[in-house]
Amino acid sequence: MRDRASWRRQLEKELSSFPPVMFEVELALFLIERVAPGCPAAGGWTFLGGYPFAGSAGRRLPADHEIMLARGRVYLGRLRRRHVWRQELDRYQRLPEADRGYDVADPSRPAVRRAVTRCAGRWDAYAAALDEPPTFELRRLPLADAGPHWFLSRQRRRLPVDIPAELVLASPAGHDLHAPLAGGGEPLTVTRDELLDTARWMDSTLMAAGLESQARWERRLGRVTIRYPGSGGAGTAEGALRVDGLLHLAGMVGAGKSTLRDVLAVWAARHGLRCTLVVSDVAEVLRLTVGFRQLGLRAAPLLGASTRERHIERMHRRLAARGTGSLLAHDDPSFDFLSTTCVVDGLRGLEAGTPLRYLEAPCTTLYQAGDDEEDADGETPRRPRRQGCPAWPVCPRQHGYREQVGAEIWVATPASLVHSEVPAHQNAERIRYLELACRRSDLIIVDEADLVQMQLDAMFAPAATLIGRSPESLLDNLQRDKIEELAREGRLQLGEQTTETWVGAMDTVATAANRLYALLVQHPEIQRWVIADYFSAWTLHQQLLHDWYPPPGNDGDPDPHAARRQEVNDILDAFRDDPLGDGTQHDPEVDTLVRLCHESLSTMGPQLRQRLQAAMLRLSGLDGADEARAAEHALRLGFTLLLAALQVRLDLAMALWPAVEAALNLESPASLLSRRPPLDYLPLVPESPMGNVLGF
Repeated sequence: MRDRASWRRQLEKELSSFPPVMFEVELALFLIERVAPGCPAAGGWTFLGGYPFAGSAGRRLPADHEIMLARGRVYLGRLRRRHVWRQELDRYQRLPEADRGYDVADPSRPAVRRAVTRCAGRWDAYAAALDEPPTFELRRLPLADAGPHWFLSRQRRRLPVDIPAELVLASPAGHDLHAPLAGGGEPLTVTRDELLDTARWMDSTLMAAGLESQARWERRLGRVTIRYPGSGGAGTAEGALRVDGLLHLAGMVGAGKSTLRDVLAVWAARHGLRCTLVVSDVAEVLRLTVGFRQLGLRAAPLLGASTRERHIERMHRRLAARGTGSLLAHDDPSFDFLSTTCVVDGLRGLEAGTPLRYLEAPCTTLYQAGDDEEDADGETPRRPRRQGCPAWPVCPRQHGYREQVGAEIWVATPASLVHSEVPAHQNAERIRYLELACRRSDLIIVDEADLVQMQLDAMFAPAATLIGRSPESLLDNLQRDKIEELAREGRLQLGEQTTETWVGAMDTVATAANRLYALLVQHPEIQRWVIADYFSAWTLHQQLLHDWYPPPGNDGDPDPHAARRQEVNDILDAFRDDPLGDGTQHDPEVDTLVRLCHESLSTMGPQLRQRLQAAMLRLSGLDGADEARAAEHALRLGFTLLLAALQVRLDLAMALWPAVEAALNLESPASLLSRRPPLDYLPLVPESPMGNVLGF
């Protein structure tokens, strides 16, 4: 993760009246001035989304300009959309002239730099931001000392704990983010004989350890033939495998691709190189890690923390399926990396009635007793300082993280690489494992690349069936699991504000979905209206505007409805932004739509239909004498009101999902919708062309 604000902190102090986002607008204009002088200011957003618009226009940018654009996207991600850019550009032009570094009187022309006396050093700050690599975002986590401390439970109650001096240990070893690659970044070449020698070594090591049944590597590798495509199409056998950049290995099922993967990783480790294997599921991660460690190699899995309990349950189910019925008899080396033991839990004293749940462990949330007492003036309470658990270097649940430092082989899933961060105990720099793997690995092997690609597609462009026939109905599955978990603990989970908010959002989603289905089933004309294409509240509102205020038949013809169409469009836009009135509405027509939305969620009686029809007639200007048409358009408007409520609450529920998934012990495809790619990847992975939307 990169620090997106440090470049402007000094500027904010010198020009405190300047909104922070306006410095970002100026940096974007400065960037355009450097990489594309003469470009209209209105087109600045095209440089920030990651799409090569300049190349499509026939303008090739030099490599240093491409690097500048990538750095600019780190700082200016919020300006990457056209409407946001133009809105902020308009706000910028309205700022006092003495504060602005550019004049953008006509956005269709290039911005004009002005001579400034206030905050004159801004140009140097902008140049430094684009010429120097972005620094890592830092998070300082001091370790707790010996003595009384406290932390918060799920119910927001303080739980005391007394930390003995014996558990106050030195900080654990961290990752060296700037260490050079062991192989120097050079291409890797390994001969077939070297691979066979590695396979023989693996067999002899396993036999010496009493694992004769697994010592079949030389025989398995002997059946593998590597062929490079030849001019005749048949391919030629090669005596060496060369990895220079990206290399694709394709083969039929059982051709030996996985065998080659494992032997190649062992060869790399024995030659002092570091390797990362990417596989599609956690079970394979654990199996490979244990296998490499049986060979005496340092291997470590990369696993997310929030789903560890689920992985333990699956491991127990696999062992039970093999005939080991008793949990006490379940013994597998994989459990070393799945421990949920908390050292602090054993120090809480006799008042602790039940063990801590896995996510309640205060790994990074210890507070010193008395740290939030009043200041010397007796009035202002101090904000408690968050501290890390000092037992982290010996805690069983952190074993996997400690093994990663210095490991020769990492084994990961796409999700753990993309989403998981290096713990704060190890590095103050915030960095995700994907970047760290690229920094440290001489070789990255992606197994079952098609499955991994599908998982990446699901992360960066998620899709799920919201409502359908069981078991493919996301909403019904969530509702069922939610009710079961709340009932199991007597709804104690609602003591957590985030959980209460999520449950309320899901209740609204379910109610709105049922109302929408009722309209679709009872009124075939609504079905015909919406099934022409994918739809959302915005697309249906655009259809209503087109029906109410048709555009002129030919380009250039006068448009008598333009002003009223825009006025109604603004009303509908404001409603969609806040369909349930969470904020403060000012326009009476918007307030009316919000009230109708609330009524639609609770009743569908004739009085509501009359009020919907009255609101529709005010917005549309249709003739109420045509009762059939007026009733149909009132139904359409009511449908869009419910759909807007569904969208905004579904979006909220998906945003809160990571915080409640473990609290409610839920496992659902909803995780694909909630775990959106972090902002870290915006400079590298463009946003989808249509934006990230909820569609139906």
